[in-house]
Amino acid sequence: SIAIGKLDYYKARDVLIINFPTKIHFKYPSKIEWIEAGLRQFVSTYRSEGVTSVAFPRLGTSNGGLNWDDVSALMEKFLSPLDIDVYICLDRKGAEGLEKNMVDKYNNTSFAYPIEGVRLTRKQIDVLENSKPINRFWQIKELDGIGITCYKRLFNYCKSETDTHAEQISFDEWFQ
Repeated sequence: SIAIGKLDYYKARDVLIINFPTKIHFKYPSKIEWIEAGLRQFVSTYRSEGVTSVAFPRLGTSNGGLNWDDVSALMEKFLSPLDIDVYICLDRKGAEGLEKNMVDKYNNTSFAYPIEGVRLTRKQIDVLENSKPINRFWQIKELDGIGITCYKRLFNYCKSETDTHAEQISFDEWFQ
């Protein structure tokens, strides 16, 4: 089960994915001590898990509400001594290219009307309509009641509506 300070490692093709919980429930804020607990575990397990490089988001600062200056100082304290490449994805830029087109399609779509290939419950329709506008496509998967199957359908719908011949890529290839 998911617990603060307990990291789960998953192998997906050539990539190792780390589940790093930053809060107890999506509705509640993160706490700096929870970030520290996860970083401590990462430092003690990365070698045995075979991690040779790692990329982290701004842990706990988006939906968790933590101050980036506090979190970045903590991340630097724990991660800078490591003997691997560490990348911090600041995610300051908005969506670009294909993702921007997909975000625009999402923001301009009324989910109240049936869409071929996208089956939605009444609750999902309400959640999606109330989430607009989004700035990045990944924000959809963070919404309450939107699971991976629904996210994949929305991804494929928005992508198919914006695809150019130069950008033919499937959902599974996008997330390899």
